[in-house]
Amino acid sequence: MRRCAFVLVLLGSVAGIGCERSRSTLRSDAETPPVSVQHLGRAQTDNATPILASSGPWVVAVWTANDKDATDVYAATSHDSGAHFGPAVRVNDNAGEAHVYGEDPPRVAIIRHDATATPTITVTWPSDRSKRLGLRSALSIDGGRTFATSVSIGDETVVGERGFQSIAIDRDGVARAAWLDQRRDPGTPRHANAGEDWDPMHLMYAYEKADGHWSAEVRLASTVCGCCKTALATGADGSIYLAFRNIYPGNLRDISFTVSRDGRVFSSPVRVSEDHWALNGCPDDGPTMAIDRAGTVHIVWPTLVDGPEPAIGLFHASTRDGVTFTPRQRIPTLGTIKPSHPQMTLDGCGTLTLLWDEAQGAARRVAMRRLTPESSGAVSVGEATLISGPPSAVYPVVAPVDRGVVTAWNEIAIAGHPSAIGVRSLDFGPTCSAGR
Repeated sequence: MRRCAFVLVLLGSVAGIGCERSRSTLRSDAETPPVSVQHLGRAQTDNATPILASSGPWVVAVWTANDKDATDVYAATSHDSGAHFGPAVRVNDNAGEAHVYGEDPPRVAIIRHDATATPTITVTWPSDRSKRLGLRSALSIDGGRTFATSVSIGDETVVGERGFQSIAIDRDGVARAAWLDQRRDPGTPRHANAGEDWDPMHLMYAYEKADGHWSAEVRLASTVCGCCKTALATGADGSIYLAFRNIYPGNLRDISFTVSRDGRVFSSPVRVSEDHWALNGCPDDGPTMAIDRAGTVHIVWPTLVDGPEPAIGLFHASTRDGVTFTPRQRIPTLGTIKPSHPQMTLDGCGTLTLLWDEAQGAARRVAMRRLTPESSGAVSVGEATLISGPPSAVYPVVAPVDRGVVTAWNEIAIAGHPSAIGVRSLDFGPTCSAGR
């Protein structure tokens, strides 16, 4: 099993580290009526690893439920922009096979071919079916009421863990997926990391065919950091964009980026920013990506911040040509040493909504900022808002809807109650048009 580095969690709290915005400017919506946060999950089980996808008023929430060491994937759909969700439906046909955790959750994509059509939904997840690690995919053609028998993504004969996948729908309604692959080519020596760390991994790519099966996998890189999520996005011109954490000489764990203009051939990966984060392990925290209305690609990622005390910061950069990037821009967080797990989307108002989780007192909370793209490629940064309630909340996700977003997170179990998926819809105002 790979070892992931949570080194900064072990450091003592130091006041003011990484704080670029006074705490007095932090706005909390957490005291609004309890009905503003709804909860999804299977009763009497621990529910975790949420993910969201949306198209028009349709929203799909996917998560996993663990009961007595058996983990299953569930989906629930909303027809009213996340205000209400239908019953949970099990996605995986082989009971108990999901092999997940927070940075390596299931993924979901939703396709509507016209405004009145029932959407097609694709769900992918890491699996240990028959004690063999791999990726599975299942398709629903009835809006999430039922799911077909699952299929494998990637070569099932290859030994090695697969996961940290991302999925996106292109302009033609085709699902594209990228993931990390632990395979060992013949004669390849183990990496120099301590213990049994199998880092680095390979970056793989495939697309879903009309019958629900997947194309042959293609290898895009082979020095990839082994436990950070990938980020995939598709452009209106048919381009496929992919960001991931790479390993550069000196064990530097920086973000890389590649683009395909035809959906088949990808460019050589380029470095987004020279952060010089030297780490003999994996940060367990990858990038997030979104494309604005002008076609500019925006990336946000966590990395180590230089200074007298170690801390993590969130940074933004953008590209218009897929080759050159703006200088990194720090996104102010809440002033603690480890803001984590950023997730970003182009929201229904044309701005970028960014979520992350961060310690606030004895619990972690989900925070949000809205980022407005500027002509320079930078973003103007809106006010920070706490959107989760008092229970500890981690691994937030976000999807766009008309006039705003739907958000979700893993609400940690307290006082003997199982963990649940918190869901909250945020309306950004009556003048906001979806325009997507």
